[in-house]
Amino acid sequence: MLAALIERLHDQMRLALARLAEAPEHRRCGHDELGQVLHAVRTANPDAAETAMRTHIRRTRATLDTIDQDEP
Repeated sequence: MLAALIERLHDQMRLALARLAEAPEHRRCGHDELGQVLHAVRTANPDAAETAMRTHIRRTRATLDTIDQDEP
C-alpha cells in the first residue's frame, strides 16, 4: 500500500515537472528560489530556509494553476 502511494506521488511529480518545463520563466525563478533555500541551509538559518521553500512552493503551485487554466 505504501509503495503504491509513493509510486502515485512519483507519477504526479513527473507530470508536474513536465508541465513546468513549458514555462521557461519558472525555470529561472525556480532556480533562484532554490538557491535561496540552499544558501539558508548552508548558513544554518532554518527560518530563512522555511520561508524560501514556502515561497517557492506557492509560486510553483500558482504557475501550475496558470498552466492548467491555459490548457484546452
